[in-house]
Amino acid sequence: MQKNLSHQKSDSPSSYKIFYWLCFIVCGVFITAWLVRLAGYSSPLVYKEIIYARENADWIRQHGHDVEGDWIFENNALLLPAGGKGAIFFRNGIAADDNDCVNKFIVFYQIHTAKIKSPDTQVIVQTGVGKPKHLKLNGKTLTLRDKVANKQTRLSITAQVGAGAAPVTILRRIERTVYTKKAQNNIITVLFFSIALCIAALIFYSKRIGNELIFIYIIIIICSVSGLFANLLPWLTNIIFVIIILAMGIILSRRSLAGAPPQKFLILLCMIIAMGYNMRWINLVENVGQHLDPDAVGYFDIAQKGGGLFQTATTLAPYIREPLFIWLIKIIFLFLSKTQTALRILTFLLSLAVIPAVYIVVKRITDARAGLGAAFACAANPYFIFMSARGLRMELFILCTLGLLYALILMQEWAKWGWLWTGLAAGALCLTQVTSLSYVIPLIIYFGCRRSVRPLALAAALVMPLFMIAPHLHFNYKQFGDPLYSTNIHARFYRNREFVGRPGFPTVQEVKADPYTGEPITSYGYIIKLHTIPQIIKISSRGLYRIFIRGHAANGLLAGSRLLLILYFIGIAIIAVSEKRKWLGIAIVIEAPAIFIAGIELDWRLTMHVAPIVYLLLMTGLFNIINISKEGIRYACRHFCVRSRLEHGGDP
Repeated sequence: MQKNLSHQKSDSPSSYKIFYWLCFIVCGVFITAWLVRLAGYSSPLVYKEIIYARENADWIRQHGHDVEGDWIFENNALLLPAGGKGAIFFRNGIAADDNDCVNKFIVFYQIHTAKIKSPDTQVIVQTGVGKPKHLKLNGKTLTLRDKVANKQTRLSITAQVGAGAAPVTILRRIERTVYTKKAQNNIITVLFFSIALCIAALIFYSKRIGNELIFIYIIIIICSVSGLFANLLPWLTNIIFVIIILAMGIILSRRSLAGAPPQKFLILLCMIIAMGYNMRWINLVENVGQHLDPDAVGYFDIAQKGGGLFQTATTLAPYIREPLFIWLIKIIFLFLSKTQTALRILTFLLSLAVIPAVYIVVKRITDARAGLGAAFACAANPYFIFMSARGLRMELFILCTLGLLYALILMQEWAKWGWLWTGLAAGALCLTQVTSLSYVIPLIIYFGCRRSVRPLALAAALVMPLFMIAPHLHFNYKQFGDPLYSTNIHARFYRNREFVGRPGFPTVQEVKADPYTGEPITSYGYIIKLHTIPQIIKISSRGLYRIFIRGHAANGLLAGSRLLLILYFIGIAIIAVSEKRKWLGIAIVIEAPAIFIAGIELDWRLTMHVAPIVYLLLMTGLFNIINISKEGIRYACRHFCVRSRLEHGGDP
């Protein structure tokens, strides 16, 4: 008994040790970033973006777009005439960010081939090149010419086609090779961030796992290189993916995990992070220079303006934002240039941090196998990869939600400091999104009472998030006359979307001009005063169905896979009859602010913070099916062996 108690005590985390190592890692990253900045970024950097062509002009016309070579803002593309018939659908052709603009860093285009079904084979390409550069067409170097005043260059390519010749092959895709000092600065700094974190992990875990972490370190470096030169090593991600699947199958198939060395799980986790790093890096490179989402433009505008810590108002809708994400943008601006690319890099780093955070929390709730499976699902999920370069706060919101859940789980074990970590995690979550306050307080009370936390400590944990969010609420009241303006403004948006054009509500033209127009309304007023009780029940039920069953869970988190959906339902059934059934209720509670809106219309990203629990359910179903299958195979083999021995006259 004493041995078990001492073992549990030694395994419990030390808050001082965690604090020291966090300080070490943060200081190492900051110092490395400044050294890189002072060094002048002398290292050359190259990466490529592939711009695919589209020949079908009818497809463009069906979507109401012109094919005269105009810039199409809706699709972030340029339409160019191609050979008299069809058109080139020119994605990534022009950048929206002046600081990362194409005309500042294009070196050359390399044109690959495609068929244009017309004897008129002249192709007109307009590019954002400031001075004459070069193109390569099937190995032949051509020159950009006819420079115009707006730094646009027109290139004419004419293929020699004889009479009666077959449709000529001209254009399939264009590879844009990029050299830009600002992009180079940002990306090299991110690489050093990653290297510093790897070194910190190497030092921290060297006594536990020895030299095996060097293998992980090499994989991460290779993944970084493959992200920079994705066209040269397109197979590397697939190979790492297969290796991870095989390794997980070997290690996680153990009947008993008690004897599994912990370093094997750590190695698997680092390989999963490396795979996620590679996928997100390629996505980041492909998105550099494209238009930011409107919400991301608002974050960027607030961070650029400066001002006080809680002065987060802007002239862009929805006119104010919670401060925590803005603070992180300002911090990243200290080390990177103040560009939209730096904002994308921030969400790239946060997206990477989600992977180990999911492992830690899910492992604490169930076991290491489920944690690794959930981390793998987050790393490989296409929607998470897509979101990692959008410059939005989804990843931060997921991290803060995981931090709160972890603090609540450990509230009793960290009896001395549990209230402090819980309060800080709850405050960070509210500073990311004020609506979190609606479920933060109930969750703290539930876990505190369930674990018999001292009343004074529980009260401190409840007061701390209110204390942390108070300056933001005061700024809301001072600026707009409503302390909850940063959340109530969204109620105005959804009211306009649902009731647009009806008597007493804004017209279609007014909503098109400003989606947040109209009389002020609170979230309570929008839901309770504008809907009847039967309507609220019906819409909320539809929202629950969309979030947890068919819409957001099935299509977003489970990638539309029927097999994964079946395993997910099996996991729900297993958890529902186990002692961990409370997590089903917790999943609904943390989605409470979005359930009603999801029943009408809601962007998926606003519900993605429930992903860790969804993946927990998925992995529960998966590993239970695996265990049942293994037991069935063992039973069948044993029965077959006994029967064979009996048939041959041997002992059973």
